[in-house]
Amino acid sequence: MPVETSSACASDPCAPGTKCQATESGGYTCGPVEPHGCASQPCRHGALCVPQGPGPSDFRCYCVPGFQGPHCELDIDECASRPCRHGATCRNLADRYECHCPLGYAGVTCEAEVDECASAPCLHGGSCLDGVGSYRCVCTPGYGGASCQLDLDECQSQPCAHGGVCHDLVNGFRCDCADTGYEGARCEQEVLECASAPCAHNASCLEGLGSFRCLCWPGACARTRSFSEHVS
Repeated sequence: MPVETSSACASDPCAPGTKCQATESGGYTCGPVEPHGCASQPCRHGALCVPQGPGPSDFRCYCVPGFQGPHCELDIDECASRPCRHGATCRNLADRYECHCPLGYAGVTCEAEVDECASAPCLHGGSCLDGVGSYRCVCTPGYGGASCQLDLDECQSQPCAHGGVCHDLVNGFRCDCADTGYEGARCEQEVLECASAPCAHNASCLEGLGSFRCLCWPGACARTRSFSEHVS
C-alpha cells in the first residue's frame, strides 16, 4: 500500500496535476489528482458526475431520463404538452406521465371511448345504445327497466272489465270471463243468452245477466215447465 511521506515527496517530483505517493521501498509514485468538483456530489437525482479538471467546478453531470439542468436538478414536466385527452387529469412522474381518465374513456392518453354495450347489458333481446360513460336499452315489447330486466305487468292497468280475472303474459294479458255473464278480450261484451233461441213454443226470451227468462203464451208453459225457469 503506498504511503505518503515527507521525505519521498518533499521535493514535489510529480508533474502538475498529479499527486505524489511514497512507497514502502522508499520511492514514490505519481498519480492523478482527484478533482474536487465531483467530491461534493453536485449531480442530483441519480445523475452521473464526470470530472473535467482539478477545479471545484470542473465536472459534468449526465442526467437520468426525466431530469435536466447543470446539476440535473430540474424535473422535466411530461404533462406540459397536455398529452391526456377528453378532460383527463395528467400526473407528472419521473420520465413519464400518467393519465387519470374520466368516466367513459380509456387508454394511455384516454383517447379511446369505452363501449358500454360490449358487455351486452340489455336483456330479453333489448337493443343497446352506447353513450359516453353510459348506455341506454331499447326494450322489446313486454319488458322494461334500465337493462330490460323487468317483465311488465300488463294486468296492472286492470284491463278486464266486469270482474274478469286478468292473467299476465309476456307483452300481453288474458281475461278469464267465467261466471261474469260477459265475454270478449276484456270481458266487455254481455253474453246474449237469448241468441240461441232457448224458449220453445214461440215464448218470448228476456235477457238477464248470465241468465234468461221465457215468457210463455197462456197454457204453453204448463205443458213445458222448463220454459219459465231461470237458466244460469
